[in-house]
Amino acid sequence: MKKNIYFAIVLLFITISSSYAQDVLTNKSIIALSKAGLPSSIIVNKMKTTACSFDLSTNALIDLKNNNVQMMYLMQ
Repeated sequence: MKKNIYFAIVLLFITISSSYAQDVLTNKSIIALSKAGLPSSIIVNKMKTTACSFDLSTNALIDLKNNNVQMMYLMQ
């Protein structure tokens, strides 16, 4: 019985950990959110509450601009 409870707790921990690890915002995801027409307030809130891994190189910033991403998202 104790082994089953231990196994269930470990399985739950792994499931929760993997679901959080999968949600990392990138330039590509910001472009997708912007193209979907989400309001800037939602995008900014998502950026504040989610792990982010942005590429802010010159070419990446140009790509964001070319995809009509408002740079104010990145400034907040």
